[in-house]
Amino acid sequence: MSNKQVEAVLLGAGGRGRGNFGKYAIDNPDKLKIVALAEPNEVFAKTIIEEHNIPKDKIFSDWESLLNNKQLAPLLINATNDKTHYFSAINAMDKGYDVILEKPIATKPEECSDILKVAKKTNRKLWVTHNMRYSTFFETVFSAIQNDYIGEVMSVRHNENVAFWHMAHSYVRSPKWNNSGTSAPMILAKSCHDVDILLWVLGKIPDRISSFGSLLHYQESSKPDKSIPKRCTDGCPVSDDCPYFAPRLYIEGGSPLTLHATLNINNSKTDLMNALKTTDYGLCVYHAGNNVVDRQVVNMEFDSGPLVTLIMHGHAAEGGRSMRYDGTKGTLIGKFGPNPYVEITNHKTGEIKRIEIDDSGGQGHGGGDEKLLDGVIDDLNGIESTTHIADQTTLAGHLICFAAEESRLSEGKTINIKEYFSLHNN
Repeated sequence: MSNKQVEAVLLGAGGRGRGNFGKYAIDNPDKLKIVALAEPNEVFAKTIIEEHNIPKDKIFSDWESLLNNKQLAPLLINATNDKTHYFSAINAMDKGYDVILEKPIATKPEECSDILKVAKKTNRKLWVTHNMRYSTFFETVFSAIQNDYIGEVMSVRHNENVAFWHMAHSYVRSPKWNNSGTSAPMILAKSCHDVDILLWVLGKIPDRISSFGSLLHYQESSKPDKSIPKRCTDGCPVSDDCPYFAPRLYIEGGSPLTLHATLNINNSKTDLMNALKTTDYGLCVYHAGNNVVDRQVVNMEFDSGPLVTLIMHGHAAEGGRSMRYDGTKGTLIGKFGPNPYVEITNHKTGEIKRIEIDDSGGQGHGGGDEKLLDGVIDDLNGIESTTHIADQTTLAGHLICFAAEESRLSEGKTINIKEYFSLHNN
């Protein structure tokens, strides 16, 4: 059986809407076609409208207007802001759409639970974009553990290393994710990917967790000079030494994240400098007003399984994930990011098997973005798919992040996960 093109409506024309879903449709016109758009930002909307030739009667300024219309396609891609996920996803499934939903599912535990209940009630398919599951790297890690290469897993250390420039861009300066009151806790917004991976690889849910963390560096009390101005463009006295100096990051190429793509503006020095003078991306990282943590640890204990430590921090030179699984037969270490690899050492023989991972053909998340969407297209065409439809394990990954934040705010209080799930998943 061959695939037929799937038509989809797109909610949100931001970075993920344009750069992931929109690009996939452009690269794979035989698989996916964007036929309608909801986006309040006219500049962002213009790009999608032109690239996908969307007719005027299928362009909407907000998701409510689109969903108040008749159903326009079988699939809806929800790439709206985190706070919007709850009502937009529920309304979409009630309308009859199968839904691809950007992570996190929602910004409150009860809302996450409700969305899965609505999917079941309406008999709609719901996919959450935990795209790292489908990367060659994590498929290799999963296979090694499942095939007993290191025996029973005794301990796991999993690091999410957020590059300093990514932290400054997304979680210090960006109004989308720099405040837990208007978006989501950083452990959820950034690391629900990582918790999902851990639950998938280990095939278990922890019995107890605790968490510690805070905002230590990216705040006014940490600034290296009292005379530092609010903006990098206002004559900073430490600009030559500061790794976060915005003109260096965005104009001189010190960051792989580009400001013209974020704001959808011309990539000229003049336009970029004007943006740094007027938008949040030109703020000094010590004056940005952010409140999310810049490092957090989550400890997980399994009654019949390993001890797990997840560390998320925003001070890495190079972004990505690093991990170590120690088992009764061997040890697995891995690096997911630039030049990824998995290395397995056999305890008995001392033999070291190193697997270099080739993800050069992947668009994002080690090729996981494309594989996830390939699987969705297969599923909608009635072809067996490896893309995971959201279920109780998906929900568990999110609830663990919420529990971790509750523990962190309670000075590391140990939380019984079964009791927490019962309380927030009625």
